[in-house]
This record gives sequence, C-alpha cells and structure tokens, in this order.
Amino acid sequence: MSLTEILGWCVALSAAAALMNFLLKQVSREYVKNLSAANPQFASSYRTFMQFMIRNHRFFGMAAGALFAVHVGAVLSSGVSSFTGIAAGILLLIVSGLGAYGFYIRKNPRGKWIHAHRGVAFLLTMAAIAHIFFKAAIYLPA
Repeated sequence: MSLTEILGWCVALSAAAALMNFLLKQVSREYVKNLSAANPQFASSYRTFMQFMIRNHRFFGMAAGALFAVHVGAVLSSGVSSFTGIAAGILLLIVSGLGAYGFYIRKNPRGKWIHAHRGVAFLLTMAAIAHIFFKAAIYLPA
C-alpha cells in the first residue's frame, strides 16, 4: 500500500468518525432510549461513547480536511489523480467549510447552514464510496 493510499484511508476514517455524529444520535433516539431500563450499563456506556464522539465531531472534521490537504499533495506528486477523488475532495472542503462557518462564525447550531452541511455530508459519503471502489484515473501532465 502506497503513502497516497494510506493517507486516503486516514482521510476516510477521520471523515467517517465525523459522520458518526448523526448515526450515533439516531441510534440513541431509536434504540438505546428503549434499552435504558433493560440494560442500564450498556446504555450508560453507549451515551459516554456518543458524548465523546459528539464533543470531538469538529476535530474529526478538521483532521479530515488537514489530512485531505496532505493526501492531495501526495496525489499530485504521483502524477495520477481521479475524477471521483476530485469530486469527493471538493465535497469534503464544502462540508468542512460549512461546519467551520456554523461553529466559528454563526455560532448557532440551527439555520439553513446545518441542513446544507448535513446534505453535503450525505453526498460526500456517496462520493467517497464511489472513489474507493471506482477510481476513474486521470494522468496529470508532467
């Protein structure tokens, strides 16, 4: 496995950790809430893990953005890129930008920006899956 691939997987893992924010909350609402009486130790452990992930959501997103920048550098130095990677990268930058805008500028977890942030995050998930399985390679001029 090359350095470019390792960096790509690191980007994917940090982006997946950021995307777990929504999934963990949904599982908590749907299932863990009902398990609280039957299995309080599991529910407590789940909530502790969920709180950790939610508190660090923005850091996972920032890590994905920073690792993406390093990944792009490695890709450009290799001389081969891909259309699916470019699409996923653009969507990652948009999601990160919207997240930074909402957290640092708007400072309000409500509004149109959060719907755009979540919608683009869904598109990013689809683009990342496409990139992992279908690398439409393009050779960069030397």
